[in-house]
Amino acid sequence: MQQPIVVNKANITGVMHHTQSQQFYELRRYVPTDELAYLVEQFWIVDWALPTGEIHVQRNLPDPNFHLVLDKNTLSLLGPVSKSYQYTMRGAGRVIGVKFALAASLPAHDIVPSQFVDTRILAQEKFTFAAQLTNQLMRADDDNRIIKALREALKPFCIAPKQPQLKVQQLVAMIKNNPELTQVEQLSQSANMPMRTIQRYFKEQLGLSPKWLIRKYRMHQALALLDLSDKSLAEVTIWLGYSDQAHFIKDFKHFTGATPARFSHKR
Repeated sequence: MQQPIVVNKANITGVMHHTQSQQFYELRRYVPTDELAYLVEQFWIVDWALPTGEIHVQRNLPDPNFHLVLDKNTLSLLGPVSKSYQYTMRGAGRVIGVKFALAASLPAHDIVPSQFVDTRILAQEKFTFAAQLTNQLMRADDDNRIIKALREALKPFCIAPKQPQLKVQQLVAMIKNNPELTQVEQLSQSANMPMRTIQRYFKEQLGLSPKWLIRKYRMHQALALLDLSDKSLAEVTIWLGYSDQAHFIKDFKHFTGATPARFSHKR
């Protein structure tokens, strides 16, 4: 019996200006079945239908996960993204995606996240099911059919995660859920794990350093504060543990491509 699809109700992170920009598109997210939970974090679908001549440019600062994405009738694998990126919507369109579990890998297909940072490759280079799945997704007329096709395609790849992947997931969860963690030394103490071990796990499993992840998730927190609250730049700087505004502004621009003032102005 086919399991029903379940909506993912967790907070949306990394989507810049989501509160204001969601008027231009509809984002729907679904959790995986238990058997896929080690491989998939969520399935997602974005639809839009803009008036003729109107465009919407969406900027995102995503989590460092692998994605399988169908966009413009092409199925691609997207490696972890190190900075923000933008996507232009015009007319009517749809993007379908699979957000793989953090640090999930498919060694039999030579897919290791750490080797694909900021990289896009055609899915057909790695998966024999790519052409068939592309056709199924293009023909699907509702979310149930889309998720069913994705589940069936990925089911054969489910394997139990190895200890390094689980460790990285635990460490990243600590970074995401504890805004007061601002240094790798603090993470080491909280996790009771040597800094060198943490750095090695992150390099091997993600291709990104723990220091980078700490800075990135502080930017997620900054985006939420600037987008959803009336906090001043000075208040956000202090709340995130920065010693001065200049350092915060430099980090913010590095990750998002804009200054906090420019970001707030676009709300």
